[in-house]
Amino acid sequence: MSTYRIQVRVTQDEHPRTQVLEFDHAPLAIGALPRNDVVLDHENVSGDHAVVTVSRRVLVIEDRSRNGTFVGGKRVERHRLRPGEEVVIGPYRLTLTLELLPVDRATAAEKPPAGPHANASLVVIDGPAEVLRRTFVLSGERMRIGRAPDADAAIPEPTLSRLHAELVRVSAGRFVVRDLKSANGTFVNGEKTRFSPLRPGDRVTLGDRVTLAFAIEPPPGESGAEG
Repeated sequence: MSTYRIQVRVTQDEHPRTQVLEFDHAPLAIGALPRNDVVLDHENVSGDHAVVTVSRRVLVIEDRSRNGTFVGGKRVERHRLRPGEEVVIGPYRLTLTLELLPVDRATAAEKPPAGPHANASLVVIDGPAEVLRRTFVLSGERMRIGRAPDADAAIPEPTLSRLHAELVRVSAGRFVVRDLKSANGTFVNGEKTRFSPLRPGDRVTLGDRVTLAFAIEPPPGESGAEG
């Protein structure tokens, strides 16, 4: 049984100082917008530029950008990072390290069971009259949103894809929205995205006809439809 720590060392060509960031969760969002875990403020960095995940104890970086993510001088779409490899995004150079942390099984067994998770909700503030002001609650791990009747959050809007996007719990109190290769796009606070962390008060727009307000509710709050 183990958990992990991810260290991100960030340097910029114009500035010799190195910034060191540490995280105990994944995925990590990288980009120019303030909502990202690793914020790279430069015009050559996309708002939501890349995502780092952990797969089989290896860090994997996935590009989401216009200008590209580079490893070893080559542009990559999805790349399993080897120890010491440098990731280049605009003028920034990143070195990511995954540290596995062993957990004592006996000690872990003595801990009291965790309390209920906070739930996340999406409230329809603009959209079809049938669902206007309806609250969809995510109490599990993910909630699929789309026009399909069997979507977890079914919204009868023809401009939505059948499965348009999904709301995902990535850790306690942390949620992301992921576009499911929709035809008309997913937007967070007006910015088009394929993957974005969410904060209370964010507005998620699906296409140009449906807007939902994101909130985190203390457990065991339940209202509307559950995902």
